[in-house]
Amino acid sequence: VPPVIRGKSVLHLKSAVTHLDPHTLLAPEGPIGDEVLTAMKAEERGYVAIRLKDVLTCNAVVVNGHVMVQDSGCEVSKERIVGACV
Repeated sequence: VPPVIRGKSVLHLKSAVTHLDPHTLLAPEGPIGDEVLTAMKAEERGYVAIRLKDVLTCNAVVVNGHVMVQDSGCEVSKERIVGACV
C-alpha cells in the first residue's frame, strides 16, 4: 500500500480517515478528504466513504463493534455516523 502524504490540516492521517468496518471509511468533505481518498484508491478498493462535514468527527475509534467519536457539535456529521452504523 503506498503511503499517503497530506499537508498540515490534520494531526495525522488517522485523524482524517477512519476504517469503520471492512467496507466503510469515515472521511471529511472537501479537498482533504478528496485527496486522501484518491491517494488511497478507496473507491477502486471497494470502500464506501461516509463524508463528514467536520474533520474532528472523522477521528474515531472502533472497539468491539462500538464507534467512539469526539462530540464536535456538528449535527450533520453525527447523523451520518449514526446512519452508517445502523
